[in-house]
Amino acid sequence: MFWFKLIILVSVWFICGITFASTPASECINTLNQKFQSRFSYPEQAYKQAIQGDVIVIFSVSDEGKIIIKDIRSTDAELGKYIRKVMSTVQCPELNNASVYDFKIIFHFKLI
Repeated sequence: MFWFKLIILVSVWFICGITFASTPASECINTLNQKFQSRFSYPEQAYKQAIQGDVIVIFSVSDEGKIIIKDIRSTDAELGKYIRKVMSTVQCPELNNASVYDFKIIFHFKLI
């Protein structure tokens, strides 16, 4: 189980497709990485059923620090639901100045 969590955590580090490149943006990315790492793991049901796949999420952060999912695409519906559920619990009030940015993140769920 350790390896599966490690794969998810490493995958979170690969935030791609950011629509900006500036110092405040990199601070936002670091903060989001820390928030996500503490919440995501391989979904237990997906692990038991040997479900693998990718979930792509485009989101922003509201002025209140809430994650607003703009688009979510997944190779498996259950993985997409899991990501949506967990991301809805993330609060980033310290990122209230990031509301003008859109973020794109890819979660890779792979069994070794």
